[in-house]
Amino acid sequence: MAGAMWGAGQPGAGDPGEFRIAITSVARGRNPGELLYSLETDSISGIFAVDAAGVEQRLFHTADFRVRHMALNPDGTRIAASIVHPDFTANIAVLQVEGPEFFEASEGDSLDLAPRWVPGAGRKLVFQSAGVGRDGGGRFSGLGPFAVQQIDLDSGEMECLAEEPEHDLLAPQKDASGALYYIRRPYTAAGRKRARYGRWSTRCCSRSAWCRRFFNTSTFSPCATRASRWLPRKAQRSASPISSR
Repeated sequence: MAGAMWGAGQPGAGDPGEFRIAITSVARGRNPGELLYSLETDSISGIFAVDAAGVEQRLFHTADFRVRHMALNPDGTRIAASIVHPDFTANIAVLQVEGPEFFEASEGDSLDLAPRWVPGAGRKLVFQSAGVGRDGGGRFSGLGPFAVQQIDLDSGEMECLAEEPEHDLLAPQKDASGALYYIRRPYTAAGRKRARYGRWSTRCCSRSAWCRRFFNTSTFSPCATRASRWLPRKAQRSASPISSR
C-alpha cells in the first residue's frame, strides 16, 4: 500500500517504517472490486486507488493540506473530500478522478467535514459545518455546534438544512427521495466559549436562536457577512494530481 506514496524501488526512497502513516478515509471505487482511500503522514497527504488484484494507483498528493472524508460521485468521475489546513480550518474540495480539475467549494473560518453527494440531477453536496472560535489574538479557541449545510456546485448557493444550538448534527446524507439523515449528538461547549470575547465564525442566519443567545443580540450575526462568499474557486495551492501505476 505504501509503495505508491514512497516511490518504492527508486533511488533514495524512504522507509515507510520510519514515518507515521494514517489512513484517514475509505470510499467505494469506480469499478467493482476497487477501493479508494486517503492517506497522510506528518508531511504529505494523498488519495489512492487499489483494485481487486492489489494494483495501486496514486490519484492525488500534496504537502499543503490533509485530505479526509472522501466521497465518490455516482458516475465515478469526481471525488468530494474535506481538506484540513494548518490554521485549524477545513473546506470541502472537489477533484476529478482522471483530470486536472481541483477546487475548494467552501471557504472561511469554519470546519467543513464529511461531504456526501446528493442523489439526483445537478451537483450538490451535504456536509457538517461548525464555526471556528478565535481569541483576541486570532488563535484557535474552539468550535461552535455542527450544522448541516448543502451546497450547489453549479450555482454556488449554500443552504443550511438543519441546525440546533444544543446539538452537533453529524455525518449527513440524503436519500433519493430527498429525506435527510444525520447523527444527533449533544453539543459540549466546554473549552469552546472562550471565543465569546474574540471572534466566532458560523453559518447560521441573524434569526438563529443560537446566534442571538451567543452574541446576546437580536440583530448581529457574524455569518451574515459571509453569505455571498460560497462560490467555487480554483485552489491557489500547489496540489499535484498524479496518476501512476
